[in-house]
Order: sequence, then C-alpha cells, then structure tokens
Amino acid sequence: MSATEYFEQARTSVRAKRSLEQRLNALVESEGVRAQSYTASAHSSGTSDPMRRTDARMDFEPAAMAEIRAHDEEIGEARTVLERFRRAEPAQVEGAVAVEFRYLLDLSWREVAMRLGVSKRTAQWDAAECLRTMDDYGIARLQHGWQQ
Repeated sequence: MSATEYFEQARTSVRAKRSLEQRLNALVESEGVRAQSYTASAHSSGTSDPMRRTDARMDFEPAAMAEIRAHDEEIGEARTVLERFRRAEPAQVEGAVAVEFRYLLDLSWREVAMRLGVSKRTAQWDAAECLRTMDDYGIARLQHGWQQ
C-alpha cells in the first residue's frame, strides 16, 4: 500500500467518523423533551413520538460507538505513522503538516494552504514530496517503528 493510499484510507475514516457523530447528534436532538399525555389517543403519533426516537437512537448508538472507536484507532495509527516520519525526516516538516491537515483533518487544499501560509500548489507539492519519501521508508516500517 502506498503512503497516499494509506492516508486516503485514514481520511475516509475521518469522514465516516464525522458522519456517524453527526447522525448520533441529530438523533439526540430529534428526541426533544418527552411529553406525557394522560388522554387516550386513537392514533399512533408515528415518528414524532419522542420515545420512538429515543428507541431509534438507543438501537443505533452501540454499533455507531463501536464504529467510531474503530475509526479513532485507524486515525490514531495514521497520526503515529506521521509522527514517526517527522522524527525520521525533520526536513519534511512542512510536508508532514500538509499531510496531517489534508488527510487527518480533512481540509481542502485551499484551507491547507491558508493554514500553512503558502500557495495551494506549494502545499500540494510539499504533501506529495512527503508521501513519496514515506513510500521510500515504507508504510509498514513506519507503522511498526524501527531503530534509527
């Protein structure tokens, strides 16, 4: 697996985690205040029933939390790889920061460039150079560490 593929996979995890968190938050917000009624109702209140929304969230939450933890683990591993690379290649700091912003924070190239104070093209070039150098080391080697 190339470094680009590895960090694209991490970026996919960042996006999936964010999506799950947004879905959980939306379910929590949709529950609203639970109201109790003492009148008999001849019809079901359907999806507006707060208890049904709470049940839906409770059904979704355990699996979502497990998936979020798995994404956190993958993202954490990518951060470790990047940190090991930074220690091994101090001259590649700008590229490593660009990789972190792009893939682990899921920023657009424009946002990466703005944060780094460089042009978009420079940010892309720095990141590409960093990823090429990581390929020279090998992602597996960076994942498992090595003695310098």
